[in-house]
Amino acid sequence: MQTNKWLDSSSVYSQQHSKFYLWVLYPIGVLFFLLGLFLVFARKEVVNRIAPKSTTQTISKLQAPIETQITENYLYENKVVKKGEIVVVFDTLSLENEQKQFEDEVLVLEEQKKAAQTFIISVENNENQFVADDSFGYPNQLNALFAEQESLQYITQQATDLSEINQEAYKKTEEQLDFQLTKRLNAQSEWEQVKKAWGNQQEIQEFSTEIISKYKTWQLQVNDGTEEQKNQVIGAILSTIDENIGELKKEIEQIQGEKAKLIGPITSKNEINSENAKVKQNKEQLLAKTKQDIIEFDDKQKKIEVSIKQLKEKIQQGILKAPIGGTISLNEEFKTMIDIPKGALIAEIYPTTGSREQTFTAQLPANEMTRIKKGMNVHFTLDKKGVAAKIVDGKLTGISETSETTENGTFYTVTGKIQIPKNFSIRYGLTGEISLIVGKKTYWQQIKDTLLNVE
Repeated sequence: MQTNKWLDSSSVYSQQHSKFYLWVLYPIGVLFFLLGLFLVFARKEVVNRIAPKSTTQTISKLQAPIETQITENYLYENKVVKKGEIVVVFDTLSLENEQKQFEDEVLVLEEQKKAAQTFIISVENNENQFVADDSFGYPNQLNALFAEQESLQYITQQATDLSEINQEAYKKTEEQLDFQLTKRLNAQSEWEQVKKAWGNQQEIQEFSTEIISKYKTWQLQVNDGTEEQKNQVIGAILSTIDENIGELKKEIEQIQGEKAKLIGPITSKNEINSENAKVKQNKEQLLAKTKQDIIEFDDKQKKIEVSIKQLKEKIQQGILKAPIGGTISLNEEFKTMIDIPKGALIAEIYPTTGSREQTFTAQLPANEMTRIKKGMNVHFTLDKKGVAAKIVDGKLTGISETSETTENGTFYTVTGKIQIPKNFSIRYGLTGEISLIVGKKTYWQQIKDTLLNVE
């Protein structure tokens, strides 16, 4: 215990304390010295950050060809597909049902056209060509037309028979009246001749036996009496002859009156012709209407067949295949869609490239163009969408000569190339953030610019 008391003396304590400060201050001084050297001599890249996208001229877009739901989806981000590979299957059941309805309508129209053509042939040949009834009513129309023709034929035949009977009776009556009139006129002529011969007391010849017999009897009466009696008999017989002539005249007038009143039968020819014309007109109207129906059936069938063709194309489009081989980049909105509208973007296919060099494009604000030039280095930080975050280097190769003004401002288009590492899965359409290296500053200069608010 006594041997260590010398450590508690003031001189020893002062010596040990000074050594402790030396061991602390020297490292801190060295550290600040090195830090100063770093701030003065170390440089940091000055960059402009913009959003680029790797590009290609052969990007293929997968869009919904029809408005419906998806039944089978084989897409996922960064999937590599082959050309012709099925990627999406849409629900086409309603389209198939609609196509079936249209096809049934076409079959009905075909049957209806066939029935209409059979109807035309039957009417033109005046013979029923139908083997059975149909649902279109053509056999019924044909039967109604034939029934009308048969009815007209029956009425025509009856009218013709009646007309012939009436005509025959008319002719018979007319002939009888003509005969009676001729007979009376002949008798009148004879009695007038007899009257003349009797007045002259002449002989008569070439008369009827009855008149000759009466004439001879009258002559005997005259010969048997005196002259006075003779004159009286002659006068009496002349009166008798005049009475006969008078009676004949009355009968002649009566017959002539009856003949004048005789009216010929009214012929039914005009009526028959009128009815025949009506039936013919009805027949022609039915034929014209049926032919027009066939034209309308053809037009309707053509329109339906066009619709069927369009439906078949839509149904075929219901199986969406990859138009090219490449890598899938899904549309974010597509992931939440239930009913897919026609034309909606589902995904993009970026062709897989064998080259490790990729081209990118970006829009740069016009106010930042002063420090941008061709050949400057760039860093391309790829998005983490579907892949790990990765930074690749490249160079700026082109700047558009003219600017483009949009709602967001005025921009120039810049292009460049980046080299993709071999261990990195590449495709066109990669997006991310590009850093344009516009220069370098020391950390000390950057601190001063920050404090002085200098850009």
